[in-house]
Amino acid sequence: MTTRNLTKKFLDLRSNIYPTLPTSFETNKTKFDIKNSQEDIKLLSEDSEINNEEYLVTIPLQPAYFDHIPEVEKEISEIEQKILQLEELHTKHLTIEFKDTMEEEHSIQIITAKISRMFVSCEKKIRLIGGNLYEKKALNSNETVKRNIQINFAKKLSNLSNNFRKKQNLYLDEIKKREERLKQFGSDDEEFLQFGLNENSTDDEFMYTDKGFTENQKSRVKMKKKEINDQTQEIKNIVESISGLAEIMKDLSILVIEQGTLIDRIDYNIEQVVEHTEQALQEHRKANKYQKAFRMNLCILLLFVIVTILVIVIIFKN
Repeated sequence: MTTRNLTKKFLDLRSNIYPTLPTSFETNKTKFDIKNSQEDIKLLSEDSEINNEEYLVTIPLQPAYFDHIPEVEKEISEIEQKILQLEELHTKHLTIEFKDTMEEEHSIQIITAKISRMFVSCEKKIRLIGGNLYEKKALNSNETVKRNIQINFAKKLSNLSNNFRKKQNLYLDEIKKREERLKQFGSDDEEFLQFGLNENSTDDEFMYTDKGFTENQKSRVKMKKKEINDQTQEIKNIVESISGLAEIMKDLSILVIEQGTLIDRIDYNIEQVVEHTEQALQEHRKANKYQKAFRMNLCILLLFVIVTILVIVIIFKN
């Protein structure tokens, strides 16, 4: 759905309503100096005291929710940029390179957490525009405008949320595949070292009794185990971020569903208008047909009356 920002145009049109007079602004009021004249005195009651007094004329300012609109637009734009940045980090992290990826994983976690916080913040600001999402009541024109703005932002944020969760799910699938490959790749090395493990040893504490294994082989198994544990923890973090985001977007989905219901109502009303228009067209055609038949019948009746009168006249003459 394409939208246009008409806020500036609205403010320009509204400012043109008020006359151009010398003004000095004080908070929310505009001060006008009104000259004391005989005509002004006549317009007021006799008890009014007018001696070059300064009258304060209050000009209404823009609604309070207008202040939140630029903030929401800015935050939505920042979320889009962060999602693109996160996607680049995902691609870079999934690229097979022989280097330490801990720094990349840390950056991914930081940006993911920041995006989640931005979603929460943006959702709260959208609430401030239109009030309670669950509230159902008759709306005046101003409330309807606020509701429409809120629904528009909610749909944008919902689309961003769906896009973010989709990218997170794709990244999660790739991480799981990598973890499976690591387990499969590391199992071969681990088989040869299993008999060298002490019964009381842990995953991180190996006690190798066979002197035939090199330090390289031992460190290789440890490294694979560490990578598997890191991948498992990363999977948990991604799942938590997706679950948290789903909880955040639960309320906004109500507005999106409400917008869909409104569109369905509009479609239904349009269908009803088309149907009624077709029926009206048929009735109009029938009315034209009856009108033409009425004219013809009227002519026949007039001719019949004239003929009857002439026959009577002829009879009386004879």
